[in-house]
Amino acid sequence: MTLTQTAATALLNALNSAIGANAKIEIYTAENVKLAGLTGGPTFGTVSGRNLTANTITRDNEADATGTASYVTVATSDGAEIVRLTVGSDVTMPTTSITAGQPVEFASLTISI
Repeated sequence: MTLTQTAATALLNALNSAIGANAKIEIYTAENVKLAGLTGGPTFGTVSGRNLTANTITRDNEADATGTASYVTVATSDGAEIVRLTVGSDVTMPTTSITAGQPVEFASLTISI
């Protein structure tokens, strides 16, 4: 599939709107164990070109479990999943090894199409 710039921008704006304020950003293992939960800001992100870059993401001060991050979900503030991102191809993390009780954060989060 190839999108025009206009279509890509429209799709990312719709995604940004659907995610909304105070998004829930959760990190899971391949076995569906929730490792950590972070929170987006008052508006999820900003669209530029073919990228939706998240604004402020509040870190999780204490990870819920120990494991290797496999995917990240981005959901509305009430938990309705909007997008699932694969760690390594869709989203890059400083480390994929997460330890229970330790802080977890993203330096940035960008969805590109």
